[in-house]
Amino acid sequence: MKLGIFYLSKIFNNLPTIPMLDIESLRSYITIFLDDSNSFLLSNKNYITPCYMIDNLKLLTKICEENICWVVSERYGIYSKRIYRLLLDKTYLEQKQVSDLSMVPFKETKEILYRMYSDLVVDCNQIIRTPDANPLSSLYLFTVNFNQSISVVLEFAKSVIGKIIDRRIAVMKDIRNLLHKNTKISSEYNIDDLCRSILKSVINNEKVVKYLNELELMELLKLHNSISQLDYSEINVSRVLLVLDKYNNVQINDKTIKK
Repeated sequence: MKLGIFYLSKIFNNLPTIPMLDIESLRSYITIFLDDSNSFLLSNKNYITPCYMIDNLKLLTKICEENICWVVSERYGIYSKRIYRLLLDKTYLEQKQVSDLSMVPFKETKEILYRMYSDLVVDCNQIIRTPDANPLSSLYLFTVNFNQSISVVLEFAKSVIGKIIDRRIAVMKDIRNLLHKNTKISSEYNIDDLCRSILKSVINNEKVVKYLNELELMELLKLHNSISQLDYSEINVSRVLLVLDKYNNVQINDKTIKK
């Protein structure tokens, strides 16, 4: 699935002004890009009048990989992203190879692989090497089933969104209770309207600040910060859901067209 044809001159003319970048330099950069076997950029391989196309499915796959790596990193720690990306590139690796190539200590590698395997984020294939199928003599190769990873991460993301919603409701309840306990605030203002204004800003909300003591203000700032963090997390997780769901739909449509 490809979209549009772009000539080198058109790409160059539509780029913002970049010092020291001429059309030959651009050609060199694009050539490096094309040398990657997994590149989503395609070329007609004509040096005189080169033109390029974007493989949308490959591009979307790359975006999916980045989003999955973000979720993996958030769920299993910073080393896990390196391990997952390595398995995407190398396909089949033993645990020792994963540790060596990712430059992650063996103990941490073992723990991360076990957790990801337990959650079906990665697969493990047993290669039997003895007639009695002795597990101790078998070879265990770790790999990534990309479509399975997408399904698992989608479930993770949906679960996280639910937890974010529940947590936001709890924090909003704490904010409402804090304001309601202050008799001056509760008697003079509508608590629900005040809660909505507090979500935008606490310090600039003079209605609140003038009636709160230092401890109450600190607690309110803490709760406001929690809401901001939840909003940030929701944006990131929603992006993951959108991208992976789009990938699934494109895959389904692509298979339908081929039939």
